[in-house]
Amino acid sequence: LNTNLFKYFEQSFYLEPHQKPSFIVVGSKGITYIRDRQLATIVAVYPEVNSSNLFALTEELIVKILFSNKEYTSVSFFSNDAHSFFAQRPMKTKILLLPVTQIKNNYNDNFDIDAEPDLIWEQKTGDVLDRLAMRYLHDSILQLLFVSMRAQQSALFLAMYNSTNNAEKYLEPLILQFN
Repeated sequence: LNTNLFKYFEQSFYLEPHQKPSFIVVGSKGITYIRDRQLATIVAVYPEVNSSNLFALTEELIVKILFSNKEYTSVSFFSNDAHSFFAQRPMKTKILLLPVTQIKNNYNDNFDIDAEPDLIWEQKTGDVLDRLAMRYLHDSILQLLFVSMRAQQSALFLAMYNSTNNAEKYLEPLILQFN
C-alpha cells in the first residue's frame, strides 16, 4: 500500500526551480519517507488517521492551509484510493485554492446579480459563496482522508486474511507431524 504510493509520488512529483513546496504529512510512514528525502519544509505532521480524529484532522488541515503565512496557489494530495476492496491505487488530487474575493469577482463578472432573481436570498450573495467555498474545501479534504483510511483498512484486512490462509496451510502438516 505505502510502497506503491511512494513510487507514484516519486513519478508524479516534480519541482520547477521557482517552486518552494511545503508538506503536511499524514501517517507515520509518510513522515519517515518525507523526512529521509528532505524534499522541502514540513509544516505539520499527523502520525495517525482514524475514525475518532477524522473531523478534527480535517479542521486542522484547513487551518494550516488557509491561515498560513504562505499563500498557496494549489494544494495536492497524494493518497490511496480503494478502487475495489481487493485493489488499492495511489492517486493525486489537486485542489485549487481561490481567494474568496476572486470567486466573488468572477461571479459578479459572469452573472448579473442585480437582474431579476429566480430565488430570494436572505444572505448576501458573497456570503453564500464564501460559505460554499469553505464547505467544498472541507468536504473535499474529508473525503480524501476517508477514502485513504478505507483503502488502508481493506489492505490490512487482505494482509491478515492472506497470512491466516498461509498459517492454516502450514498448521495442518505441523499438527500431523507433532501427533
